This record gives sequence, structure tokens and C-alpha cells, in this order.
Amino acid sequence: MVPSSDGAGYFMVAADGGVFAFGDARFAGSCPGIGGCAGAAVAVMPDASGNGYWLITSTGSVYAFGDARYFGAPPVRSVSVTSAVRTPDGGGYWILFADGQVTGFGDAVAHGDPAGALGGDRATAIFSTADGAGYWVATAAGAVYAYGDAPPDGGMAGAHLNAPIIAASGW
Repeated sequence: MVPSSDGAGYFMVAADGGVFAFGDARFAGSCPGIGGCAGAAVAVMPDASGNGYWLITSTGSVYAFGDARYFGAPPVRSVSVTSAVRTPDGGGYWILFADGQVTGFGDAVAHGDPAGALGGDRATAIFSTADGAGYWVATAAGAVYAYGDAPPDGGMAGAHLNAPIIAASGW
């Protein structure tokens, strides 16, 4: 679930790539309407105009609907994509893999990632700073890694969690 571009509505996405729009969020299409998508949907992100959005799947496939501009997709890997977030200006997006690799497209500058440092942990969420010059990566165990201008404000690493962290959001 993600707010619409102006915050007066929201989108929800189902695992099959079905997109549901509420409030002023504008429906522009979904995976079932185009014959399906490669992999389960992990994120939907409205573009800056509010007239389109990107849908990202676990395979790293990117589907642009409405007037959302396609900026590219990562090469297929054996590791699943777990999260994605657009830049604040809507000119790009970052895609996060479970192993911590972050890939940027459009104006999304990759400032680093925790790939190779997670051990048995799993990267589960990425969210941008308000100015888009940085981002945080959160893991299932509650660790939070800061990159670019994102301040290292802490996380839940080492705390007893009853279940893994599966999502995070910012701004």
C-alpha cells in the first residue's frame, strides 16, 4: 500500500499484480489486464504526476502504467527483489534485492548497499530521504543501514522481535 502522489488517496497491490486505487488515486492498469507479470508484485509506486505508476515484481521486472516513464530494470538474478521506492521527484527508483543489493534507475543514485554484510539476514525494505539524496535499507532482523544523506538513526538489530520486519516507509 502506498499513498497517491498528493496524499489524498492510495494504491494497494496484490501478489498477482492487481492494482487497486482509492480516494484520488487514478487506476492506470495492472498485470492481470496485460496478461500477467513475471513474478509476484512487491511494490507499486505512483509517479510525480499522479497519472501513472510503476509495479515492481520479485524477479526485478518493472511495469510502467499510465504516464510513468520506464527507466529500466535490473538483470535477472537468482535472488528475489523485496522492495522498491521511487525518488521524491518521481524521476527514478531504487530496487532492493533480498541480499541487500540496491540498484538505481533514472535519477536514483545508488549510494551503496549492505550486500555481502548481511550474513543470514534478509534485506526487506528501502525508503528514501525526503530530498532523494539518500536512503535507508531495513532488514528482517531489524538492522537499518543508512546511505547518502540518510542519518544513521538506529534500528532494532539485536532486539527481540516476535516476527521479522517485512516493510518500512519514510517521509
